[in-house]
Amino acid sequence: SAFERIAEQRIQEAQRAGLLSNLSGAGKPLDDARPDLADPDVLAAKLLKNAKVLPGWIEDFHALRSALARVEETAARGGDVSALVGQANAQIREFNKRCPPQFQQPLRDRHTGVEICRRRL
Repeated sequence: SAFERIAEQRIQEAQRAGLLSNLSGAGKPLDDARPDLADPDVLAAKLLKNAKVLPGWIEDFHALRSALARVEETAARGGDVSALVGQANAQIREFNKRCPPQFQQPLRDRHTGVEICRRRL
């Protein structure tokens, strides 16, 4: 899955950066009786969280929220949002390619900055 590829990439990056060295419990076996360790997605998310590594799409989401906040602030002041919305929509398109479907964002109207629709694009 896309999540597994992203998780594996982030784990490898963290290993190369030494972020997974000297962790508490290192060298000890995992308790495989724990139900959350049976799901590879849950395990990968837990490992990433413990290593304080965010998947790239979450970092992209933070940047996207900042871009959308700039659109809203400019619209609230009555400013022209066309260029900002164009940039934000480009970010949304890229973000939607990388994130899980349930986190995809709707495009914004180029003139108002308002969501075009809530349908996942």
